[in-house]
Amino acid sequence: MNNKPDRSMLYIAGSVILLGIAIAVTSFINSRPASQIDIRAKASVESGLVYEGIVSSIDAATGTLSVDSLKPIGSGVTLNGTWTVQVPSGIPSNNMSVGAKVRMTVDSKSLNIQSRTMSVKKINIL
Repeated sequence: MNNKPDRSMLYIAGSVILLGIAIAVTSFINSRPASQIDIRAKASVESGLVYEGIVSSIDAATGTLSVDSLKPIGSGVTLNGTWTVQVPSGIPSNNMSVGAKVRMTVDSKSLNIQSRTMSVKKINIL
């Protein structure tokens, strides 16, 4: 008969060691400061996303606009529905009128697709 030595304990020990290494590597990756983010994400936050749309209503009391046909610059995809846009207090909304085409630099942190709301950094009438 050919008796093979039992190596199951070696496999178990090896698995435990690999699991320990995986936990250590994951802990190291998660311990990085939050300021070290992907450079592409950082660039979009600093410069903002640029969209064009058509003003459907203006609420000067709350500083909001309703915008339809919202489309990112450089893309042919139009975002459906009416979007509520929060305009900064330094930008007067009395220059805008219903039906005007606007170009907005959107604060990417404030873009909420589910509620169709956003805040803008800059807005221009086209």
